[in-house]
Amino acid sequence: MSYQHAQYSAKWWNLSEVPDPQNPWGAWQKLNDCESSSAEGELPNQPAPSEYVLSPDDAQLVGSANLSGDTINLATGEAVWHVKVETAGQYQVEFDYTSPYGTKTNRFYAGEQSQSVTTPQSELTETVMFEVNLTAGEHKLGVDGGNGSWGYIFLSQARVSLKQSGITPPTNPPTEPPVNPPEEGEYPGTVVTDSTRENYADYADTIDNVSPQYYLTQDDQTKVLGNYGNIYDAGLYDKGYGEDVGIAWAGWNPYHYLGNKAHKMALIDEYNIQRVSFIPTYFIATYEEGIRYNDTRNTLSVAQQAQIIKELIDKGVRINYRPHIDPIKFSWDGASPNMDPGYLDWRGLFDELDPMAADYRGVIDQGLAVIKQALQNAQAPLKEPVRFDLGAELMMSTKQFPHRWHQLALAVREQIEADPLLRDNVVLGHNFSHHVQYLVELENHPEYFTRIVSGDSFVNYPHLLFVDDMTQQQRADLASYIKALDTVTVSQYMPMDVTKPILDNTVIDIETTATDVKDALMIHEQNFIQKVLMGKLGIAKQDLPVFHLGEYGMGIKGLITPNVWDSNAVTDEEKISFDVHQRHAQIAIDGLLEYMQHSQSAAKSLIIWVSGAPYDVIGFYKGDGQGMDTGDEGHGYPGKSPFNPQAAASLKAYWK
Repeated sequence: MSYQHAQYSAKWWNLSEVPDPQNPWGAWQKLNDCESSSAEGELPNQPAPSEYVLSPDDAQLVGSANLSGDTINLATGEAVWHVKVETAGQYQVEFDYTSPYGTKTNRFYAGEQSQSVTTPQSELTETVMFEVNLTAGEHKLGVDGGNGSWGYIFLSQARVSLKQSGITPPTNPPTEPPVNPPEEGEYPGTVVTDSTRENYADYADTIDNVSPQYYLTQDDQTKVLGNYGNIYDAGLYDKGYGEDVGIAWAGWNPYHYLGNKAHKMALIDEYNIQRVSFIPTYFIATYEEGIRYNDTRNTLSVAQQAQIIKELIDKGVRINYRPHIDPIKFSWDGASPNMDPGYLDWRGLFDELDPMAADYRGVIDQGLAVIKQALQNAQAPLKEPVRFDLGAELMMSTKQFPHRWHQLALAVREQIEADPLLRDNVVLGHNFSHHVQYLVELENHPEYFTRIVSGDSFVNYPHLLFVDDMTQQQRADLASYIKALDTVTVSQYMPMDVTKPILDNTVIDIETTATDVKDALMIHEQNFIQKVLMGKLGIAKQDLPVFHLGEYGMGIKGLITPNVWDSNAVTDEEKISFDVHQRHAQIAIDGLLEYMQHSQSAAKSLIIWVSGAPYDVIGFYKGDGQGMDTGDEGHGYPGKSPFNPQAAASLKAYWK
């Protein structure tokens, strides 16, 4: 690269170190001086003290960014310029670019200001422009095409022009991007550290959980929807008959919905289940092909989905619609080992899934068509709005492309507002995986994390962290997305023995009680709302969406780590016996029901995951075959039914 009239070669990859000919130990080795008519010490191409024109040759190129003729091919790298301004003031910053490969979103920054900019496809030179306050001295500006951005634009020039002198930024400018966490005196539970993606390990286990004296509910929030009233009102979700707790109806082929449909509908009547999270599953084999949203061999059609939901509404059942995107290995078609992401074990690892791409928009559009058709055909009125989840446990996609999820929320909101039937009866949400609740700085969270990676450390699995593994810009974009929603839910698979740890997972009679589970749920709920949403993401109390628990089921590691179903993903020591599992599931269900009736719980509803072994404590999938109504080598306990008489009795009593 060239910098201040000299050519340099990088000794190693580095992000932001400026070449210094006086430092032989630095990251850059000086090769030779460049011919220049500029005075010694001036930045290249500086026409006047009030204007600085920066060419591609002046940039420090990071990662895959490279010079392509007289432009910078950003690829998925970063282009960084250093400019030394002589006068403090308000500056206009401009970046000239072309975007021949389609619409892209990248992070443009200068000084302490940063913004994600979506650039439309164009062969012509376009300009990104914004204003920023700069002090006298050296500053960085540039474009980042990595860290969750899209890259693949071409940069031809950057310009920094003084607009008004004498405006000095604050001595301590806000962290980029600025967030507005609540005042400590108003919400003491929201206090967090200033850890970032680069240094969160330095803060491990340094702050306490939210104290019970600072627990928050959402009783003081209001948002009125049509004739339903305030969607923050707990009374909307439960009239005292167990309506706030329901089940998930999911499947991995049409038979799981249609094959034993009569049994499932009859069980809903028998148990008086009045809430169902209906989960159609769509599949993906490769990113190039995209999501198979028109694949009616493996996924229910729009008409089939709408008919089931219509029948549920006519029974008085409250509906959450939550499409899942799963690897195609779990479908009837299966997958070959080289399929990416079709051979992965979990949707949360889809790191190239763009929610604004045509295939994902196809899934969402079908979902809206399903709901509209069901509402048009239903004979009974809704008891509460249909909760439409835009995403479900797509962790890596949400971490890397939060700005695209925000764009999706705005786009779908516009679609709903244009249709009176949807506008008056649908609220938008997102179901996060439980990983969003981990914060390394929280007490015991590093230890809790070891439970999901079989005793290993978070240091070796940063991709399984959520907010800790996001840049400041990504956190701000995630906050914008969440604020654009009506509801936010989590799959609640955090440890349930946190107040009374299980020391021996081989014994049936454990000291952990249902009340201990309730207390653990309260801890996790309040940490998520106050430490993650309000503290780390800076979402103000009044901007918090309505909170729900989107999913809970008892896996084969028990209360210690509830979410695991795959026998091949655990050690023999970690997997509890079938009899111990039955006891843990009973305690968990009783604790969940106690939690839902607790006066300080913020959760408005709860979904019990019963889809397959080892989770189906009520026998919902009876007759659906191995892996569903009984365990097999990969699911639960081979040959054993997951039906749990004690847990089923507790649920039936609650629902009746």
